[in-house]
Parts: sequence; structure tokens; C-alpha cells
Amino acid sequence: LNEAFTELRIRDVWDDSTGAVDRNANVVAREWFTHKKRALLSEYGVGTVDQALFSILNLKHQFVRLWGLSNRVVILDEIHAYDTYTSGLLDILLRWLHALGSSAIVMSATLPPARRRELLATYGATDTPPYPHVTVVTPQRTATRSFEAREMPEYSLRSAPTDAQDLARSLATAVESGGCLACIVNTVQRAQDVYRALGDGKRIENGGVVCGKHVEGVDVYLFHARYPVEERHARENTILRLFGKESEDRPRRSVLIATQVVEQSLDLDFDVMYSDLAPIDLLLQRAGRLHRHERSRPCAHATPMLHISGLDAVGELPDLSEHAWDYVYESYVLFRSWYSLQGVETLRPAHDAQELIERVYDAEDEPDGLSSTAREVWRGVRQEMLDRNATEQRQSRAAGLDDPARYLRSAADPVHLSDEDDPDFPPILRARTRLGDPSITVVPLHEIGEGVYADTTATHEVDLAQTPTASQALRLHLQTVSLSRKGVYHALTEQDAPEAWEDSPLLRHCRPLLLHRGVARIGGTDIALDPELGVVFSNPWRDND
Repeated sequence: LNEAFTELRIRDVWDDSTGAVDRNANVVAREWFTHKKRALLSEYGVGTVDQALFSILNLKHQFVRLWGLSNRVVILDEIHAYDTYTSGLLDILLRWLHALGSSAIVMSATLPPARRRELLATYGATDTPPYPHVTVVTPQRTATRSFEAREMPEYSLRSAPTDAQDLARSLATAVESGGCLACIVNTVQRAQDVYRALGDGKRIENGGVVCGKHVEGVDVYLFHARYPVEERHARENTILRLFGKESEDRPRRSVLIATQVVEQSLDLDFDVMYSDLAPIDLLLQRAGRLHRHERSRPCAHATPMLHISGLDAVGELPDLSEHAWDYVYESYVLFRSWYSLQGVETLRPAHDAQELIERVYDAEDEPDGLSSTAREVWRGVRQEMLDRNATEQRQSRAAGLDDPARYLRSAADPVHLSDEDDPDFPPILRARTRLGDPSITVVPLHEIGEGVYADTTATHEVDLAQTPTASQALRLHLQTVSLSRKGVYHALTEQDAPEAWEDSPLLRHCRPLLLHRGVARIGGTDIALDPELGVVFSNPWRDND
């Protein structure tokens, strides 16, 4: 992304292909040297956990990352959020950090006790103290200290509608007398549906990017991961400015419809919250954005209220498939989370979190009064989870390096070294830090007349047969968006990337998404890029982007 570097020129470079000196040779940052692979060599580095996990996978140059993490202090935050496969890789990483003399600071506010014990075992320790606490493991001893949690409000729990139209009406009613409301849903499609259901309004823009709309005196915003990079950044900045800790521009009446992108990491504060049913630890994370900071509140929201869709199930068990909740989260964990909250009217995170998490992840009791059919469903999804967890544990052990103590004696020879960025590498051989549907990065481009343009105003023409300049590549990179719908992904990977993009570190693994009148048909799916909604699929069933 550094334009000065891409414009560097050096002189007197011998070119074997021509047998002469090239006095105008470019300095090219080949992929081995790009920032993602060398970032861990710097004195300080910040990134996603994936960059650290790549160090223990069979990837090209994984040893560079592993060496960069040796004899360091490695901080891993929000570790409760990973599935069994990624958690297994995390265990391998911690064992290697231990062997390499590194210190690991592992943090979570909602970690199940069994998972905490597994993590501690990677450094050779055990503990079972009450929440909250800090455990320190050294070669000499293990010390644990519990402490008082910070003052946190008690949340009143209420049920919320599940239907998008009914939910939208409930949101509008909740802010009639004022207040800032967050509605966190489990899929992009559901977020778009609820946003639409709130009605049409005057667009709200930030730097030319549409971030929301003004509907009957209420500012409505939409935020999810299926926006082009530049637009997503503009929306994130808008949300932080309006709902962040230091906000001085807080709207009088507003609704934010969002997916899990606001669940953690962003320091946001709302007067009232609505949420889809989710695993209990993630519900607690979402609730952490409710009355998060000291400030004056509208009278109607003096008491923090958390409304949960699916809490009052119509029938014996909540319907998880109607809105694809079972596609996003483990069905059994959702059932247990629903069960753990039955009859709960007040939630005290500082006091109740540990008990609730244990009831979901450690207990094995079944709800009373279930019909034989519902009981079969309950037991069936539990067994499916156990089988899947066992499979993912085996997969993580196969994908990661052998234990440090046995590594030098191992006969394993990683023949297939994959590249984490290349979508053309066979998926069965690609080393992955997370399971789930693979994704591909696309650059939405607009077919207007006889030309292809980067914008709808036909201002910036794009020649796919010509190598882009540094500034052109950067412009296109800021328009990229990641798509993971199966049919779309497979159709796009069958297409060749433009040859002119192969030498661009920003575009080499991208595919152009050619939109005709704002729509592209890929893999039997119509894909539109809406200025308000982001990428919209025509057949959104079980969408989990």
C-alpha cells in the first residue's frame, strides 16, 4: 500500500532474459516480502490471530512467522470466539510458544471452564477458580488470583419478535421517546431485511458514502462485513463517532442494525439492545455494549433492557433454520443457551456469567416437558456436535506442526506447502486457520457502454488487459469485497484472474465482478452492489457472509 515503494527505480540491473543491463527496472515486492509475512518480525505487531496460527501450519515461509514469535510476549484476545478446529490450532501454537521461550497472555471474559483448563494444560498447569480471575503460569509455579469485577449494570431480559417486519416495528417503538438502539442479528441477509423493513428515508452520507437513512425522525444505520473495503471503513468511522465512548455527536433517536462485526473490539455504547438468539458467551459480549459507559440516558431507557429474538420459542424448541441461525452457530449450543435463559428476567454479568456459561458448555441435563420428537432433536444435535468436534480436533492435529518435543524426531514431510492467499490452490491441500466456507475477493466493476469503470459515473475507466499503476491498483483494492457463497465462490475460482493483475500485490488473487446495470449473474445467483445495503444476493437462503 506504500506508493513511494512501488515507484522506486534502481539502475544497472542485469536482465538474463535479454543479456543486457536494464536501467529502468522496477523494484517489485514479491509475495514473500509483503507485509503479512514479515509483520511478525518487527518489534511490535498487531493483527488477527490467523497471522500467528499460520506459523504452525504447513505454509510457505511459516518458519518466518514462527521465528518472529519466539522469545516474545504474545497477546491473544477474545479467544472464546473460535470453533473446535481453530481452538485446536491455538493449543498447538501455545505449546510452540512455550517451547520457544515466549510468554502468552490469553484473554477472554466469557471462557468456558473446560476450555480454560485445556489452554492452561498447554503450559503444563491446571486451575479451577471462580470468575473473574487471573492465572499466571511460570516454570516454578502456578498462581491464581480472583478479584472483584468492575461495576456493571443489571440487564432486564425480554423477548423480541423474530419476523423482520415485526422486529422493525418493535425497534421503531423502542426509540419513539428517544435513545440509541443496537439490533445485532446473526446474518447479513437478516440485517438487510430488518433495515428494509424500517422503511424508506433520506440517505445519510459520510464523505460520499451512504451510511444510513433518516426515517420519520429516526436515524437508521446498517453495518456488516459485505461492503467494499472503503465503504466499510466509512461506516465504521461513522458508528464510532456516533456511538463511541467519547461521542459528542450522539443522535437523539437512532437505530443501528448490525451483524457480529460490532460484537467485540469496537467500544460502542447503546441505551437499549435487541439481539438474535446466539451462544450465551456471545450474548454476554453483545450485552457489554449496553449502558457500557456513564452518561445520561433517556428516561425510557434508564434501566438497560436486552431483548432477545427466539427467547420465547413458539413450540418446544426455538426454530433455528428459519433465519439460518443453525448455519451460523452450533445448534446444540443455541438450544442450551435458550434453555439456560428460560425464566431469567434479570442478568447480572459480573455474578451470573460463569454459571450461565457452565450451564451451556459443561452441563448435560435436558429440559423438562419436551415431547418425544423434541427430545430426539435435542439429543440428535448434541451427538452431531460431539461427532463434529471430534472430527475437527483430528483435523487441527493433522494441519498443525507436531509437538515441539517430538518434532525433530518426526518423520512427517510436509510435501504440499500452500499459500494462504491463493484461491486457486486446491482447497483440500490448503492450510486453513478456520473451517467453514472458503471466500474469494472480488473487485466490483461497472460495464457502461463499451467500457468498464471503477465507478457508476464512468469517471475511472479500467482496462483489464493493462497492468494497473500503483494508484489504480490502490483504488481497485479499496473497492474489494469478500464473498463466500458456495455457488458464487466455485464459479469465480473457475475464472482466470486478469493476467495484468498478476504482478500487483494488491490485486493478484482478486477476480473482477462485472456488473451490468448494477447486477452480475455468477453461479446462478444475481449479485447486486447496493449503495445502502452492500452486496445483495438474489437467493439469500442460508447466507452467512
